[in-house]
Amino acid sequence: MDLHKILDSQLAGWRADAACRDEPDEKLFISDRALSRIQPASPTLVAAMATCARCDVRKNCLAEALTPVVSPVVRSDERAGAFRSNGSISHMRLTGVWGGTTDDDRHTVAHLPLPEAVDVLEASFPKRLAAMADLFERSGVAGRRRRADPAAPRRCSRNRRSGHS
Repeated sequence: MDLHKILDSQLAGWRADAACRDEPDEKLFISDRALSRIQPASPTLVAAMATCARCDVRKNCLAEALTPVVSPVVRSDERAGAFRSNGSISHMRLTGVWGGTTDDDRHTVAHLPLPEAVDVLEASFPKRLAAMADLFERSGVAGRRRRADPAAPRRCSRNRRSGHS
């Protein structure tokens, strides 16, 4: 999925003012669904949330992320050589970081009406961002990344455990 293509395809409205619009790493906001549970201090999540922190249209983005995408379920009809709707409707949700939230954040308010869910998540954004930044700092990832020499050879963790270098 290309974030720039999504934003370019619908430049009308809030997308033209999105802070992520000029983000060079187009995959920064499209993270693994479970990343916030597995690595709550992930540099990827911290960077995405920091971008959202300076975004003027964060609430608009969040509202879109909380709005289910409704589409018909389409099945291949090999006999007719075409695709046909089977009459079912699929309700999909956007994944990744949207409006300063992760999938888990949005899941916690999915039972609320849309305006209330947006208000709850927007009000909790500063606290969630501070907690994520604190976890990131305490994890030591930030310090290790600054001190690491990019020219130094990388060692395989398996070799370190076995005593080989």
